[in-house]
Formats: sequence, C-alpha cells, structure tokens
Amino acid sequence: MTDGVSHAMTDGDDARTWKCLLCGVRVDGHRQQADHMRNYGYDADDPRRCDNVIRQTIPAVITNPGDNVIWQTIPAVITNPVENNSPDNDVDDGDFSFASDHRCIKLLTRRRRADDPSASKYYKEVLVARPLPVMTMKEEPIDMTVLQVAWDQYLKDIKGLGSSSFWKFFLDLHDQPQVAIDAALQAARSTFLSKSSKDERYKFIPSKRELLRRMQKITPQFWPRVTHSINLDLTKFNINKKILFRFVDPIWAWIMSARRLLSIQNLEWQAKVQIDRHTGERLYGGGVEFGDAFQTACLSCPVGTYPMCVSLHFDGAHARGMWSTPIGIGVANVNSQSAIGHTCIGYLPKPDLGAHFSTTSLSRQVKHYIRQQCISAILGVLEHGASRGVRCILCIDGTKRVRTLFPRLMSMNLDQPEAQAYFGMKNARSCSKCRYIVTLSTLICLQWGIIYIF
Repeated sequence: MTDGVSHAMTDGDDARTWKCLLCGVRVDGHRQQADHMRNYGYDADDPRRCDNVIRQTIPAVITNPGDNVIWQTIPAVITNPVENNSPDNDVDDGDFSFASDHRCIKLLTRRRRADDPSASKYYKEVLVARPLPVMTMKEEPIDMTVLQVAWDQYLKDIKGLGSSSFWKFFLDLHDQPQVAIDAALQAARSTFLSKSSKDERYKFIPSKRELLRRMQKITPQFWPRVTHSINLDLTKFNINKKILFRFVDPIWAWIMSARRLLSIQNLEWQAKVQIDRHTGERLYGGGVEFGDAFQTACLSCPVGTYPMCVSLHFDGAHARGMWSTPIGIGVANVNSQSAIGHTCIGYLPKPDLGAHFSTTSLSRQVKHYIRQQCISAILGVLEHGASRGVRCILCIDGTKRVRTLFPRLMSMNLDQPEAQAYFGMKNARSCSKCRYIVTLSTLICLQWGIIYIF
C-alpha cells in the first residue's frame, strides 16, 4: 500500500504534484494536498468524499455579449450515494482506474472496523499459526502469582483499618487536596460519630496522614517486594554526588493494568490476518492483532504462552513552579487507550545542583546520562522477563486463569523534546518517521507519514 501511495505522490512531471487515488484529481502544493487527503477519513456514503461528489460544468453568467464564455465547475448534490465497497463500482476516468493495482487502496480507505457487524461481509479473519520448529522455554518463568496473592491480602489488611462507612466516605474524595480531605473527615467524625463507641470512632480515621501511618504498620510490607532502585554516580562528571532512582517493577505494573482492563474489555492474545473477500489483499488497521508487530511478538513466544505487549512512555510536565517527568507503563494488547490501562512506575530524578548549574553545558550531559540510565534500568527488568517468561493470574472470559506471558516492548511513545533527547535526533525539526529528518518539521512529517515512511 505504501508503494502505491508513494507512486501517486510523484506521479506526473512535477514531483510535488499529487494524484488522489480516490477521484484521480491532481493537486499541487503541500497545504492543498493535506486538505484533499482528509477525504480518506470520510465514510463511504459521505457526500463530502471527493469520489462521491458528482461535478458538472455550467457556463458562468455573461455580462457582456462580446466576452468569451467562462466555464466553472460546481459540486452537485448527491441524492443517491453509491456503495463503493462493491468491486463493480470502479472509477475509470480514462487515465486512472482502480480496477488493477489501486483497488486495494480504495478498499482500505473504506475499511470497516473489525467489530462492525457488517465487517464479515467484506473481510475474513485467519489465525496465524506458529511455524516449526517450536520454541521451548529454557528457564522456569518468573512466578508473579505469589505477589498477586500477597497483593490481595495486603488490600484486605488495608480495608480492615477502617470501617465500611469510612471507606465509603473517603473514596469519594480521596483525589482532593489533603487539606480538604482532612477537614471533611474531621467534620463528619465530630458530627455523625459524637455519640458512637470508641471502637467506631477509631475505625473512622480522622485524617489522610493517620491512614498512611497505619498502613505503614502493616506487616509484611508489600511495596518493597515490587520496587527496584539504582544509584546514579555522577563522579564521572566531577560531581561528588549520587542520585537514587526508585521505580515500580514494570512487569508488575503491566499485570495490574491488565487486571483493570480485563474488568471492562478483552485483551488480544493471538495474531490474526484480515483479508478482503473480493481482492484477497491483506488489510491493516482493523486492530493491533492484525499488525506485523503483534504477529512477530506472538511468533516469538513458545507454544502455550502469549505475548505481554508493553508500551513505555514518559513526558515532562511543569505546573505550579515544579517540574516532573512521570514514567508510565501501558498495556498494548488492546485496541483502546484508556487511563486504566496505564500505570505510573516512577519519576525521572532531577539533580539538585543549584540554579547556576542548569545554565552550563555540563548540565545537558548530566541530564542525558540520568535519562539513559533510568530507562536502561527499566528495560533491563523487562528484558529479564522477556527471556524467561512471566507466570501470572488473569481473569479471562470471567474465569481466573494462570498464564505464562513473555514481555515484548511494542512502542515507546515520546513527545518532543523527549523523543529528540532520547533517540538522539539532530534538532526539534527532525522527524524519526521519515527520510526528511531536517528539511521538514515534525508536524508536516506526521501529516505525510503515510506517504514518506519507509
């Protein structure tokens, strides 16, 4: 598909002339081409689609009888749109036709979602079989089921710290500022529990700080079992200082995110191929399970195991005079981007070396070193699990099952300037998606990524 689109971009005498694969119209200029490409996102029966618009030529109003007749083209109103998914409705304007190699492009732009009830009429799905020889597990997988059992017990212990009325009251305002939480708890305790027993008043915890203090007394503590830490030594920069970086186990964070997602939707575990019933062409974009990356991840796992597709991302933020760069782990086995599918595992540390140090050239080198070491530590944990596998408990189709998963890093979603700093791009105008790494800005490359991508 990419080759066909690229050919359309360079078709003609002028390399900047673009020919639409839907209506055959040639468009000059990047801005006009970007506007015209929006037609690819319209539905099949949308009258705004360029190949749905029936145009007619009419003479303009002639004010002077001696003037030449000026013809103009105006769009006509479509009263009966045609169904362009049918192979019989191919457009042929003399020098441009979908009847041959461009048919797949047209059908792709009018692709239906995989969960559309009418999709089975146009597409068929085939499971991807694992080739021989079959991969075998060399080591015993990492057992996370013990931690999951300990986590459930830890939650029960926390729940026992307060009464049911306390948790019902507290959970509705736990995301508010601590001052507001404490004021609400103390007011409710003094108003509604003034004549209650001592035990009931004790179970209604008066402040958030008191709740955290009681949680720290629970033994054994759970979080040290799923927390990693490394010391970043800055002596190589002639700075006599060490920075501690602590982060939650990314594999554990993925399991917790997957458990939340499985409570509302299913995850994808097997690779599939989506094929058009009319042309036999393989189609992409119907879901993550139809992509080459997901297929490669599935084929790299031994039989009886499944891929744990991981998305790693971090993004700097600034608010109220404070800088923060949270690092998140997301579940990539799903065709949605919900907040419950992501978990923050830590924050990039910032060296406290004074305001003057941040203006020196050495500051950039130190920040780059810290960033690389922190991400390297996280990837090291994922790589250890990727080589051995991870055994965990997941509720699939309403039933708790023990599955062995192999972590596979599917994407690192970074914004500017994080992507520029981590991937080593030349400047902010560079693009990691296409060959125009300097001449075009990142925004333009994203608009034309479908065309220029390798």
